[in-house]
Amino acid sequence: MFPVSTNGTDLMFAYSPTEAFAKLVAFSDVGRSAYRSFLLTADIIYPVSYTLFFLWSIALLGRQSDMQNDAKLMTAPLLLLVFDMLENTTIILLLTLYPSKPVALALVASVFTTTKWIFAGLTMFQIAVMLVQIALKNRIH
Repeated sequence: MFPVSTNGTDLMFAYSPTEAFAKLVAFSDVGRSAYRSFLLTADIIYPVSYTLFFLWSIALLGRQSDMQNDAKLMTAPLLLLVFDMLENTTIILLLTLYPSKPVALALVASVFTTTKWIFAGLTMFQIAVMLVQIALKNRIH
């Protein structure tokens, strides 16, 4: 949808307000409008979909591992969803307020983006640990 040079900030691990505003400037008015529309549609459906997939995977893997019925296992994917939605909200606000450049909002957006990626990593690490645990359990038995 967008050239590589004008990808949104949500694909970055972290960014400064200067980098965030440079991304906004790189978009045309049509590009900013399209990005806002994307964030309000597909980028709501996608996080909900991957969260449901992660929750389902953890629930199924939990049945086969020693981690069954541990509700804490659902925390990382749920927080991933929360921070992805917070990130989207702040980016939508930045797009809506453009050409104004609220530095504090850009900083908050970056914190949400970084936190989202941390919880994405934790979720995938958790699933990997469960898979290893199941493999070791099956190897022993």
